[in-house]
Amino acid sequence: AMFLAANSAPGRRLCGVDLDPLTAACAAANVAAVAERIPADVRPVVRIEIADAASFRVEDFAAWHIDPDRRPGGRRTTRVEAFLPPADALSALLARNPHAAWKLAP
Repeated sequence: AMFLAANSAPGRRLCGVDLDPLTAACAAANVAAVAERIPADVRPVVRIEIADAASFRVEDFAAWHIDPDRRPGGRRTTRVEAFLPPADALSALLARNPHAAWKLAP
């Protein structure tokens, strides 16, 4: 969220989504910290929501990015079956808006 906020076009609408309230709160704090360094006339509009990404309306946005790696036990996973949202939900999101980037572990 911080990178997108700092490198987005002026007036661009950005939305971060996480199922975990603590992670969403951390994202909101990070965005706020970056936003104060961006001049108001070029600052993007950023909001953070607590929601299930699998049901998020990606079709309402020009593009979307997702990191489905929940890092069980504090470590990255390379197992697709461990992703959250699961692979079938990611495919459904991609069908609704093909302008996507997925962050995957090596």
